Amino acid sequence: MLNEIILIGRLGNEPEVSETKNGTKMATISLPLFHSYTNEGRKTEWVQCRAFGKLANIIEMARKGVLVVIKGELHNPTWEDENGNKRSRSYVVIESFRFLEKKKTEDEQNIKEEISNTNTDNPDPIDADIDEFLKGL
Repeated sequence: MLNEIILIGRLGNEPEVSETKNGTKMATISLPLFHSYTNEGRKTEWVQCRAFGKLANIIEMARKGVLVVIKGELHNPTWEDENGNKRSRSYVVIESFRFLEKKKTEDEQNIKEEISNTNTDNPDPIDADIDEFLKGL
């Protein structure tokens, strides 16, 4: 079964950075989904997206409102709360992240350095997929 999501949009919040229980860095951001099927007009839902490790370092430098493309997988874990009620929450685990506009802040050089530190000599097949997707826009 294929589980792949590509989202393009502006960050709805500053990245929230934390660590997992095992000490891995995690950055969480939100992107808006707009729907126009309601009687009240346009409805907005927010998609939570999470990145881990080196990718979290890059996303940590992003700022609210910047235009990005994200490729990842949908996760929908379930659990029982303290009252025995079943709960779930959907989010996207980010596999690839790219800025779609020039960043106009003092962090621009830091972002370029962080990206170059995470790249290898072999092109990332996920980035190649995003490049192909963006060519079709």
